Amino acid sequence: MVVSGLAFRRLGAWRPGCYSASRLLLTLAVALTLVLGLVRPFLLGVYAVPSASMSPALRVGDRVLVSPIPYRFRAPEVGEVAVFRTLGAPQGWGIPRTKRVVAGPGEAIRIQAEEGTERYLLYIDGHPIREPYVHGVMAYELGAHGEVPPGFELARDGLRIPHDCYLLLGDNRNVSVDSHVFGPVPRAALQAKVLAVYWPPQRAGLVRDAERELAP
Repeated sequence: MVVSGLAFRRLGAWRPGCYSASRLLLTLAVALTLVLGLVRPFLLGVYAVPSASMSPALRVGDRVLVSPIPYRFRAPEVGEVAVFRTLGAPQGWGIPRTKRVVAGPGEAIRIQAEEGTERYLLYIDGHPIREPYVHGVMAYELGAHGEVPPGFELARDGLRIPHDCYLLLGDNRNVSVDSHVFGPVPRAALQAKVLAVYWPPQRAGLVRDAERELAP
């Protein structure tokens, strides 16, 4: 700082106008640094995708922009991709994960093979759901035979998601550690909505929400 001060004094003695402009630029740079450092974490964040559990929407090594703002003003919506932390013992909040919000509070879900086929489908409130974003064919069942995994409630049409909780599943279902493993996720654990991929450049673009559709 002393050296910078002496340099500015010498510059000012030589060319006062240049000194004023340089001081203004320095002030703006310091202000911008403070704004980015203090405000950015409340507006935007970055996250590196560590696994293939959300492929093909997100791939290993993708860098994504996320924002906590949506979940501060409203509930998570079905179809969104979210960053959340599971509750892990004894460390408390566990590692961050990125999955898709598939069902919400009060809905009854189950995953089971379609009658007469080997195709496993997601059912919500008794209705089969079409999921074109899912990679491959699911190879597991959930709530199809009356079992009640931890965190769920038994319902007529499968497993009821408790109040203020969500079902989060990876798009690459068969390799994803998600709600079919650790149960529904409390709203408090959902930290941010995934907005866009910004790296690598060839994959840059918005991460689109999925719309719920009934299977034919």
